[in-house]
Amino acid sequence: MAKLCCMSERYFMKFFKSVMGKTFIHYLNYVRLSEAEKLLLSSELTITEAALQSGFNDPSYFVLERQLTRYGIDNDMVRRFRTSRQMKNSP
Repeated sequence: MAKLCCMSERYFMKFFKSVMGKTFIHYLNYVRLSEAEKLLLSSELTITEAALQSGFNDPSYFVLERQLTRYGIDNDMVRRFRTSRQMKNSP
């Protein structure tokens, strides 16, 4: 995407976030989730088929993203949870 806009990847990411208020990856996942939801509601596709047709390469990642989005959990929260869990489990 950055190349299409004639920008470096780093600049594109910063610019996109400043304009849209969210990262490009977060926005892309939102668009993919919306498309998958439409497919699931309007067709007989399985979750795997809808995920793949919406641009997700891994159906399990689609399910995870869908759950995280539904409950308002972002990647930073997941990272903090994993870090705190690892710290509790280390000797």
